[in-house]
Amino acid sequence: MKIQIEILIVTSLIAFACAQSCTQGDWLEYKKNFNKTYKSIQDELHHYDTFCDTIYIIDEHNAVYRRGEVTYEKKLDKFSDMTAEEVAEYFAKQGKKRRRGGRRKMLQQQTEDQQ
Repeated sequence: MKIQIEILIVTSLIAFACAQSCTQGDWLEYKKNFNKTYKSIQDELHHYDTFCDTIYIIDEHNAVYRRGEVTYEKKLDKFSDMTAEEVAEYFAKQGKKRRRGGRRKMLQQQTEDQQ
């Protein structure tokens, strides 16, 4: 029963959000194209909301582009369902991975040179 209520709530929220600026089809296509999965229904709703905000921002920007007021067009990418804070956290983690890998390689090379 609890799951049915959650599904009803999610469906209602998605239907409401779809009427705003993006469609459920857009969302499903986005998740498929970028291999997106989420930890929970609440997590997916959070990312869906961010995705819809991003579509609105992209649409507004691209209208300005079509008028010739800016020189570039925007499109969806793998970060389109993430807030600015989530993107910053993602890149911070990626930087740590790169630094660790680089340091490990450097130490490995020094060890090999010493032998």
